[in-house]
Amino acid sequence: MIRENNSHSYENIVGFEGLVELHIDSLTKTYLTFEQQAELPKDALIFYQRYEKKLKNVVVIIKQFSSYLSDKEQFLKLDAIQIYQAIENIKLFLDSAGLLRTAMIKFGKINQAEANLMLEQQLQAIEKDILVAGKNKEQLSKARLFLVKEGAIKK
Repeated sequence: MIRENNSHSYENIVGFEGLVELHIDSLTKTYLTFEQQAELPKDALIFYQRYEKKLKNVVVIIKQFSSYLSDKEQFLKLDAIQIYQAIENIKLFLDSAGLLRTAMIKFGKINQAEANLMLEQQLQAIEKDILVAGKNKEQLSKARLFLVKEGAIKK
């Protein structure tokens, strides 16, 4: 549990809810409709379904952590097990995204160059989101100072 007497930690994190909502919105726009799924190569469909399941888990985790950030009492109850489980679920999601990409290259109608172009476009979209989030420099700065102070990252 986060130390209850260390309530200033909460003030360093407040303000990230907006950033969280931005990313949830971006993530949920990637779901395919049933019609779109029907157009996928059948060998790749199972990889997409696994990816979507892991993505939905990550969205739930993000929403859960967002609720912790909006309620100081809940924030102070956050413990290492919850953080570890969230990290593990995010790792599973990233693994499933990599497997989906590989399956789409192998079973889909795209070649390696097209797959690389798609990945580059995704990275550009992420960079744009980060730039938008960068407008909240004060909150990001507070969060960085908090993480340095707590020993999570080095200066």
